[in-house]
Amino acid sequence: ARARDMDTHAPLSKGTGYRYFGAAKALPGVKELFEVEPPKQVRKTRYQMHKAIDPDYYGFRDEEDGVLEKVEGEAEEKMRMQVTGPNRHRRNN
Repeated sequence: ARARDMDTHAPLSKGTGYRYFGAAKALPGVKELFEVEPPKQVRKTRYQMHKAIDPDYYGFRDEEDGVLEKVEGEAEEKMRMQVTGPNRHRRNN
């Protein structure tokens, strides 16, 4: 069981900082020390989202590295064998 603050029943922090007890918690600025604001989420505008789109997004450069051609070639050969049999339509590489 984790240690809890007796006044607020909130879990005590694991930090090495100071712990305030009793009336010390009511001092000005003490409560603000322990409150963490959630990070502000900045939404991108439609223009910013479209600015990030490049030819890779649409797949225009997929064939440049040769990996896609190899994978598609193997899959195509496998499909041809399933349809026509192992001895027909063999590619000459």
